[in-house]
Amino acid sequence: LPAAFPVFPGAALMAEAGTFPNGAIVTIVAGTSLDVAAARSAVAMTALGAGVAFDISASGYQPLKPVRLVLTYDPAQIPAGQDARRLRLARYDEASGLWQLTPSAVDPKTNTIIASLDHFSVFAPFFTVAGAAPEQVVIYPNPWEIGTGNEFSGQAMTFASLPDGANVKIL
Repeated sequence: LPAAFPVFPGAALMAEAGTFPNGAIVTIVAGTSLDVAAARSAVAMTALGAGVAFDISASGYQPLKPVRLVLTYDPAQIPAGQDARRLRLARYDEASGLWQLTPSAVDPKTNTIIASLDHFSVFAPFFTVAGAAPEQVVIYPNPWEIGTGNEFSGQAMTFASLPDGANVKIL
């Protein structure tokens, strides 16, 4: 990513063979015209920065298989009062006008955010906010309809706004 984002000195996108048609060119373009700081979402989260976003595209194609995005962050660039362990990547959904968390996690030992992407769009890093009580937890998509391609499809189910120290047990 460009020097415009000193918080992210590196990025790598990894895709298996056959993820895109022959000739597809994958690009990552820094910046967006969207007001990331005024983001609307189904969960409580705070943008890393007003203009810190990027658009990933592949010659108009969407990945046929999930791709892995690894963003290296500079811990010295994390705003005071924020915890890098709460960074998550979100994708802007044009249809709903909402930012949706993507399956992502932080590795504080390597200062990276690792995300699995099954759709290309505009992405931005956000700090998630822990809920104060279980009733603030947001679970989506609900219902989860794997592989249908509709609004309830997705490669993962997200449990957001969990209180600190909470555990999820699926029976």
